[in-house]
Amino acid sequence: MEFQVVTDKLLPDIEAGRTRIVFSYRKDMAAVAAGIEDRKTQSGYMKLSSPELTALDLVRYPQSGAGLDNIATVLSELAERLQPERLASLSGAFEKAVVQRLGHLLGRLEHPQVAEPMFAALSARGPLPWVELDPKQARDPDLSPPPSERDDRWRVIVRRPPEIDE
Repeated sequence: MEFQVVTDKLLPDIEAGRTRIVFSYRKDMAAVAAGIEDRKTQSGYMKLSSPELTALDLVRYPQSGAGLDNIATVLSELAERLQPERLASLSGAFEKAVVQRLGHLLGRLEHPQVAEPMFAALSARGPLPWVELDPKQARDPDLSPPPSERDDRWRVIVRRPPEIDE
């Protein structure tokens, strides 16, 4: 079992019995404080990521999400819980490319209305560069598959569409 934590400190992963705690680094945690909720769990109160912050973090830290296919699968289940205005507000604390990728994925998953306020907030930040949906697929130009589609709205280049587990 793996427990994932985003923190403002660089920490090594920890093994605790059969549980592994994996840390991802974010320099400015205060920027995403609105997306952190205090929740009561079986072991006491914990600070947990809201659905909106989870969606953005999944795209920002794809190595923690076990790849684009898994991220898309989780987003397909999470999309109905996302609050569009809250997502738009939190998206300002993330890189444009992360927001573009999330917006594209939400559209692909047939939840474009959830991403509408986020698109407006992103557009207000200036022109959008073209970004790869999965940057790993474009690392080596000689081995990269050619683009299969381009999302002109979000300015995302797709080389291989994600496959969603149903």
